[in-house]
Amino acid sequence: MRVDRAREAALDALAACRRNGAWIDGALKQVLKREIPASVLLFGDWMVYLWAVQNGRVLECSLGYYIQPLVVFALGALVFKEKISW
Repeated sequence: MRVDRAREAALDALAACRRNGAWIDGALKQVLKREIPASVLLFGDWMVYLWAVQNGRVLECSLGYYIQPLVVFALGALVFKEKISW
């Protein structure tokens, strides 16, 4: 009996999701528009890092990883007019 109730509850939840499918599809598309480019850029970043380490450019790579947060901070303040809080 308990398994039947759990299965019925799962099927009810699935049916509710299908009824609200337009909302879920819209939200999923909106998230994927941000997440896919971010994941591609992160993948590229790691590939460049691995290439640099394999080709003996560890110093340049470590300097880049040190300077990158400072550049992002400056771009956020200058381009996006973010409020700087210390």
